[in-house]
Amino acid sequence: MSLDGKRLLRMLTQRELMERVEEAKFATVRQATARRERALAANQQRRVELYTMGGPEVGFVDPAAERGRSAYTVRVGREIATSRNALEAGRRQEEAQRLQLLESRKDRMAIEALIERLRQQRHVKQRRRAARVADEWSARDWFAARTEMEGDS
Repeated sequence: MSLDGKRLLRMLTQRELMERVEEAKFATVRQATARRERALAANQQRRVELYTMGGPEVGFVDPAAERGRSAYTVRVGREIATSRNALEAGRRQEEAQRLQLLESRKDRMAIEALIERLRQQRHVKQRRRAARVADEWSARDWFAARTEMEGDS
């Protein structure tokens, strides 16, 4: 199957469309990663706020309040761990999507390079054809001038 100009242009259009789809996917994954980063920062801030509240006042300690504070501390720790794991998974997914986008761009650029090479080849053929026609006319003119000179002598 030959790759003529029209076929290459159709392929280029299709590759450009695929690249836009990959860009949209990458943007979506990047937004999800940013959301995960914000969630992790919020959970870490909750832990900082918990620690700045301090412990119970000196004197009477309410066991129920301490159990609640302890349970909340454990819960915040688990949420931070979950957020951190989700963020790492999101970053891996983002990297995979980025590589896919780069591959899509390479495909498009390869098609563009083929189109440009065909265009240059066509241009070279046209220049050669024009040079050949000009040479033929020059040869005819030279021959006509030469025969006139010989005929005048």
